[in-house]
Amino acid sequence: MVTTIGCVASVSVVLGGTAPWRSYLAYLMSPESQLARPERTSTAYQSLFSLCSRVTSPDAQWNPAPWLDLPWIGIGAYLVGAFLLGWTALRHWARGRDRDLALARLALLQVILSPWTLDYHYPLVWPVLVVWGSAAPLGRWNGKLIAGLAVVLLLIPARWYCAPGLQEGLLALFAYPKLYGALLLFALCGERTSVSCPSR
Repeated sequence: MVTTIGCVASVSVVLGGTAPWRSYLAYLMSPESQLARPERTSTAYQSLFSLCSRVTSPDAQWNPAPWLDLPWIGIGAYLVGAFLLGWTALRHWARGRDRDLALARLALLQVILSPWTLDYHYPLVWPVLVVWGSAAPLGRWNGKLIAGLAVVLLLIPARWYCAPGLQEGLLALFAYPKLYGALLLFALCGERTSVSCPSR
């Protein structure tokens, strides 16, 4: 899978050069892009894209007081974060061990990286917790503690993270509990690999 993605990316650069990639990035930052719609900065969207946009992209209606007025930094941070998370999950898959956990990480990315992730998409995360818990004998207590914290964050209702007090400036960083819970599970699925029993 990783080889296929690498080959497709390499062939696209060889055949088309970097112009298509530059054009795609320019589209992502253009007003016509779905990603450029200002309502995506609402904390109701519990995604990495919304978080990056919330602190960098002002809009009179949806985001009047962000921490920074630099939308291109938000798009750049999202793309870098998406690349790093995707690369980590694909590398986990390529190792050939703990394929159930690698698949769980890839499933989490659908929720974390989609710009349209709302509260009702997060039940897709719960099976990952089951996979993590059953993948290997329970290891260190800190893993259980982090899993418990992730569960608490995933259960926080929308009325809390959409509260007016968490909508401006750096306080908006506290308005993404479900995203942080999913990111904790993503990390735990990788941590579990290092303590899992060898296959017999």
